[in-house]
This record gives sequence, C-alpha cells and structure tokens, in this order.
Amino acid sequence: MKYKAFAKINLLLEIINQRSDGYHNIKSYMVPVDLFDVIEIFDLPGDTIEITCDDKNIPTDRNNLAYKAADSLKRHCKIRNGVRIDIKKRIPTGAGLGGGSSNAGMVLRLLIKRWNLKISKEKLLKIATEIGADVPFFLNPTLSEVSGIGDVVTPMDATFDCFVLIVNPGIEVSTRNVYKGTNIYLLASAARISMKNALEKKNYPLVCKYMNNHLEKFAMTAYPEIAILKNELLKFGFDGVLMSVVVHQCMQ
Repeated sequence: MKYKAFAKINLLLEIINQRSDGYHNIKSYMVPVDLFDVIEIFDLPGDTIEITCDDKNIPTDRNNLAYKAADSLKRHCKIRNGVRIDIKKRIPTGAGLGGGSSNAGMVLRLLIKRWNLKISKEKLLKIATEIGADVPFFLNPTLSEVSGIGDVVTPMDATFDCFVLIVNPGIEVSTRNVYKGTNIYLLASAARISMKNALEKKNYPLVCKYMNNHLEKFAMTAYPEIAILKNELLKFGFDGVLMSVVVHQCMQ
C-alpha cells in the first residue's frame, strides 16, 4: 500500500535562544499541506534496511532520514526484521518543507503498526527527536504550536478556507548555514504572541499579518533570488507571503 508523507509550512518560526549543545530553542506554528512524498514499505529477509528513491540526488544510505527512522526503531525496540522503504519524491529538498522529516515520521508510524510494537509516547518522541528536530511534528501532522528544539508539539484547533501556493525557485538552502548566519540577538520576538492569539481566534487576516520567519532575512541576503520572488508575489496581491509559504483566502 502507498502512503502519503505530507510537507509542512511554518506560519511562524522564531528563534528564542541557542542552547549549550548547539541546538536552538524555537517557537513555531507548523501546518501540513497537500504536497507529499509517497512511501511504500516491504518486508525483507534478514536484518537489513534498504532504501530506494526515484530522485537520484537523495541519499539511500544511513544519511537518509527514513533509514535512520527504521534503524533507530529497530535498535530501541530490539527488532531483527528486514525492511525495504521505497520513496517517490515530490517535496523539494532544502526548501524548508520538511520532506525528509516527513518521510521519517511516516516510516516510524508505519513500522510501529507493521511490527505491532507497544511503545510509549515518551519513547517514541525520544526516537523522533534523535532523528531530526522536525520529526516529532510528523508523528501527528496537524496544525500545531512547536517549541523546544522541535520536540514539544501542541496541536491547535484552527482551520481556514484558503489556498497555499508553494513556489520553488530551485534554490537548495542549508538550514544549518542559515541558522549559523542569523544573529539571534538582533531578532524581534513579539509576533509569536500575536500569532498564537490570531490562531486561537481563527482570525485569518491577523494570521497573515503576523506571519514571520527569523531565518528569512539572512536567507534573502545569501540568496537574493528569494527576495526578488517574494516581492513579485506581493505585487500579485496575495494575503501573505513568507519564505516557505504563500497564502490567499478562498473565494466564497
């Protein structure tokens, strides 16, 4: 059976501070969108993990997050089953859309069910966090407030009738480099409180008003094409334009 591993966008991403271990504490509001990769899982004899992918630029070894998800689950739960994971890529890489993390989250969910594992939420969260900071969100991908290093995920009750346009200029941005180049001491943080209030009140215009991404400014400096693209989209009259998200309310 084929399963859809959905991408996500950040309505807001603010960096709170840098931790002693090098990670950053964040505050974000993430929501899944209808762009997805396709995952299929097959049993293999022995104790091996194999990854196939139709995108030749995606690693299929231990550097693949889906591989890491299967490997970590096998180690933590002492599973000796072999598995092959086939990935059909549709989510662009290096675009802030969480494609690799979504694949990992889906693999965890599928293998837990396939292997009939009894695992606590705490242990599963630990496994997901070790794989990648966005993976916990994809254990239950729904509009959520995300904090800590991405490991504190609180679903929210807020829905909007709107279109989301994702424009990919073909620029692969290194998240690590953008974090490294962003001066967190010069960042304003008031938007996160306003965004939370807007989401809780399901106020679409205010959600668009307070969309914010602390990584956007440096990314636009490093990759001027992003700034040009954002300005062009604003000219079209979209309700909100942000790196990794463009939204427009549906016609009634």
